[in-house]
Amino acid sequence: MFDPAGERMDELCRGGLRIIQNSTAPRFSLDAVLLADFTPVKAGDSIVDLGCGTGILPLLLYAKNPDCRIQGIELMPEMADMARRSVAMNRLEQSIRIDHGDVRQIEKTVTKAAADTAVCNPPYYQPGKGKVSADALTAAARTEIHGVLSDFVAAAAFALKPLGCFYMIHRSVRFTETVVALESNGLRPFLWRQVQPFAGAEANLFLIAAVKGGVREMRLLPPLTVYESAGVYTREMREIYKGR
Repeated sequence: MFDPAGERMDELCRGGLRIIQNSTAPRFSLDAVLLADFTPVKAGDSIVDLGCGTGILPLLLYAKNPDCRIQGIELMPEMADMARRSVAMNRLEQSIRIDHGDVRQIEKTVTKAAADTAVCNPPYYQPGKGKVSADALTAAARTEIHGVLSDFVAAAAFALKPLGCFYMIHRSVRFTETVVALESNGLRPFLWRQVQPFAGAEANLFLIAAVKGGVREMRLLPPLTVYESAGVYTREMREIYKGR
């Protein structure tokens, strides 16, 4: 159960940025760091984060290029409040806005076809396929109880300008479903990278990029390996965490 007394402030090692998290609520993980690294940020970009949670992606993307504008959408009010306060703590209100909203009603919080880039680290698990957490915030972050994969993809398609790009991370077992959802919403995949825990191990995650209304050749990047041994990050992962 969410307890405001469980809050803490963590350093992000990116230009002095800090983030508020809570030990009784979902905290950011490796997945968000990988997605931020995978997502390019150009000067002047307008970016929307669909389901921003703690606000980690807006902060990390801002660190890549401060000359951008980012809107985070978050359904759970406790998480949206923490994210909003993290933005204020870093004095980034002119660059990052956090809105309490539902991706299934994206038109209420996001201007149609106004974003250059959309990002999403969605809930990974489908209802009925695994145990759903009894904690409401954890359940919302991990399981598709407030929106399924296609809802997040449709929200990205709504938000993006023509030729805008969508970047997402998901479980490898849902790759085919993801591609179908992207294509069904007019988003053409053009970049894909598998994430494997160790060299030679089966990939458990993938990163994917898709363009709205455009055609690009699909490129498969070399696998990203997280650990070189138990508890020891690879050189690439160490560079990612430093904000290469």
